[in-house]
Amino acid sequence: MTLDDWLARLASAASDRVTLDTALAAELAAALGVAEAELLVTLQDSLDFHAGSAAAHEIRSGTGKVDRAAVFGAITATVLRHLGAGVLPAGVASRLFSLERAEVTATGLVLHGTVPPGPDPAAPAEVAARLAQAAHGGEIVLRPDGGPREIRVVCRAPVSGPKVFISYSHDDDGHKEAVRTLAELLVRNGIDVDLDQWTGAGRQDWQAWATSLISGAAFVLIIASPAYRRVGDGLVKTNENRGTQAESATLRDLLHRDRHAWTAKLLPVVLPGRSVDDIPLFLQPYCADHYHLTELSDAGAEDLLRTLTGQPRYVRPALGAVPHLPPRSLPRPPGRP
Repeated sequence: MTLDDWLARLASAASDRVTLDTALAAELAAALGVAEAELLVTLQDSLDFHAGSAAAHEIRSGTGKVDRAAVFGAITATVLRHLGAGVLPAGVASRLFSLERAEVTATGLVLHGTVPPGPDPAAPAEVAARLAQAAHGGEIVLRPDGGPREIRVVCRAPVSGPKVFISYSHDDDGHKEAVRTLAELLVRNGIDVDLDQWTGAGRQDWQAWATSLISGAAFVLIIASPAYRRVGDGLVKTNENRGTQAESATLRDLLHRDRHAWTAKLLPVVLPGRSVDDIPLFLQPYCADHYHLTELSDAGAEDLLRTLTGQPRYVRPALGAVPHLPPRSLPRPPGRP
């Protein structure tokens, strides 16, 4: 299972924050092949770097909140120590290896991440060189203290993800939070997302903002919901859902102008708890693809992630040679020459 799923089972709060209890610390320490006290020190260092809001006694007692970045930072710093990097600050460790996904297996951990290009002056040269070499399609296998558990570090060079705009209606606060959770999930997976909730303070011309970003996006995600369906199908009054009306009108116009190009760029997304019936009819909910997320996790969004990053689930094999199949002769009847 992925570390995200593992942490989610122990979560006591929403989004990326989990309660770090002693059981989680013990399991992490065992998987990493280090003493639990050592891991707690590293976690505290990561917390100081990322948030600085939890005290050491809160970590030990299991009452402190630890964000995902802090846990990943602790794992990265610990693994780099196994590589011979010594004790590195969390910020330096994260610059050396950006951990994206961790799988907990029966034999240890499998860590997937990227190695940024260029040397880091604060990083040990030998460790940086080893990571850079592995980034060209390789991995590093570690066995802490020669024990039975192994840590596999799967490296790759960073890839710039596609530009994505999210179009959705503000049905209610729960729907807005679910859309933001999806956007955060995509960003963690290298997708460059534009979302209205992240525009910050200040007056905004929302129509100009949306039109500009839609025009420059590689994909536009249309989040299905009852309100968006009504707007997209033209079933609301002109003074209702004005922002969604403007966006959906722009999308309909772009689709009508170049149906081939924009059919591939407009991706209807059905969040958990929603239905394909919430997709507007102009997006062809029943005869074109849509993306139904089973849950707001990497696994639940796999089909969407594959489409956004151009990584199909199955690849057609290479064309083989045509076999030689000579004709078969029928057996002759008895007594005939």
